[in-house]
Amino acid sequence: MRILILSLTLLLLSCTIFALTLEESIEFALRNNLSLQSAEQDVSIAREMYREVTSALLPQISFNGGYQLQRTELPGSMIPPLFNTSSELSETASEDDEMLAEYLDQGFRMFLPEKSQDETNFFGQVRLDQVVYLGGKLLSGIKAAGIYRTIEVNRYELTRQNLLYETTDLFYKGLLLTDVGEINKEALQLAEQHYSLISSMYAQGLVSEFDLIRVELELFKLRPQLQEAENNHSLWQESFRKHLGLEEEYEIDLEGEIIVPDELTIELEEALEAGRSDRIELYLTRAVRDMYEINWRAERGSYLPNIALSAEYNKFSNINEFTWEPGDFGTSYQVALGIQIPIFRGFGNRAKTAQARHQYKKATLDYLDLEDKIELDIRNSYLRLEHTRQNYNAQVVRVDLAERGLRIATTRYENQVGINLEVLDAQLEYKVARLAYLQAAYDVIMAQKSLQKSMGIEL
Repeated sequence: MRILILSLTLLLLSCTIFALTLEESIEFALRNNLSLQSAEQDVSIAREMYREVTSALLPQISFNGGYQLQRTELPGSMIPPLFNTSSELSETASEDDEMLAEYLDQGFRMFLPEKSQDETNFFGQVRLDQVVYLGGKLLSGIKAAGIYRTIEVNRYELTRQNLLYETTDLFYKGLLLTDVGEINKEALQLAEQHYSLISSMYAQGLVSEFDLIRVELELFKLRPQLQEAENNHSLWQESFRKHLGLEEEYEIDLEGEIIVPDELTIELEEALEAGRSDRIELYLTRAVRDMYEINWRAERGSYLPNIALSAEYNKFSNINEFTWEPGDFGTSYQVALGIQIPIFRGFGNRAKTAQARHQYKKATLDYLDLEDKIELDIRNSYLRLEHTRQNYNAQVVRVDLAERGLRIATTRYENQVGINLEVLDAQLEYKVARLAYLQAAYDVIMAQKSLQKSMGIEL
């Protein structure tokens, strides 16, 4: 007994039931979805790219410098003997001759290497480069980077909206599968109760063996249907856990009901107008078109001159000792304004300009094509919502009639007025009607969400 209790305890600990509402499911999806996290990084990349491009407007300042100490030790064989001109003078040499001989000796000694030589080099440079004019390409690049940044922000929002829609769809699918399982369980229980009644009546000789066999066949048909419903729910559990980023040991228990929302009162033309102005996909396509237009204008600027300004300040020294004085340093500086005018590049600029023009025209056509597709999507979603509403209203009536029919058929059979087949048909119709009602309610919820999504309304 203790072993059984311990096993049950470990089983409960290993399988944690996780109760989730729709809002909590959305929160988990937004926090853990990898596609959304990737889109967020794309936004950060685009922002830093914009900063990088705009930095070209500012002056580029750099410093280059170097300091070197060098000592050279020469062997004695590489040092020639000193040349002494004064010793070669005659006794009659005058003072002027001796002075010239001494100067001559000093001049020769300057060309002779010393055994130990020290040398110090220092160089420092501050350089400034500033773009003045690049034929409009720089400003075009900044505009394009700004548009690209906005595109990535909207792509992130589009990914987020799709994630909200998918999470909502999976949540209500889970509710639907849970209710389908419960309906199949109830149908099986009802069939078992009816089988028990028929068995008792058969034992009393009140019904035929055919009625007993017919009810037993119905049981055999309902059990696989219940197993299929349970399997579908298990598959949904796994899919929803992965969608939310939860571990496999969590068993999800949804908190909520399939309740049809209030009717979305909007005319078709209003929905179309909202889609034209609010759909993120249209904005993205317009932005891409604007980028190609900017690129086209930038390529047309390839024939214009490029102008750049540069300035530098240098400080340097080169002495034959390891120490220096302030006067040992020299300075130099310069300022330059450069201009480059393209004259002929083998018709390359012309080809690039034509290519950019065709890309812009293609982007314009893509935008018009997407506009038509979005309009069609809104019309389909609008008509689908109307159809699901009508179907839902019909299924409400159907469930009520099926329930009443089941009560009547059961009462008639128990009073031996009706036949067994009527009861079985009524049970089947009641089950099918309830399933159709749940499916209709789910269809209304998702059709309304789909219409809102196609109109660009935030979910």
